[in-house]
Amino acid sequence: MSRWLWLVKWLMVIPHFVVLFFLWCAVSVLTVVAGFTILFTGRYPQRIFDLVMGLNRWCYRVLAYAALMRDEYPPFRLDNGGTDPGHTVPVPAGPPGPQPAPTASPS
Repeated sequence: MSRWLWLVKWLMVIPHFVVLFFLWCAVSVLTVVAGFTILFTGRYPQRIFDLVMGLNRWCYRVLAYAALMRDEYPPFRLDNGGTDPGHTVPVPAGPPGPQPAPTASPS
């Protein structure tokens, strides 16, 4: 590894950080919307879930590249997981189902 490679990688990650900042601002608003949707319907909206999960995967790819854990430049994309060439096992992406209400046990 070159002596200055870490600096070049940090400079190459700046465009990702700018785009991710604005996406995280949008996701923070959508998280509040999803919270109210869960409150009234009991289900997490699939589109918001896909956006949040794709953004998390993108952030982890960028952070792994910036921390010199990976050499491949991360793509500018929100993905659904399982199709990334770096993954060997497909990861199922889906929101958790509705949880049953807790029952009180007799004491």
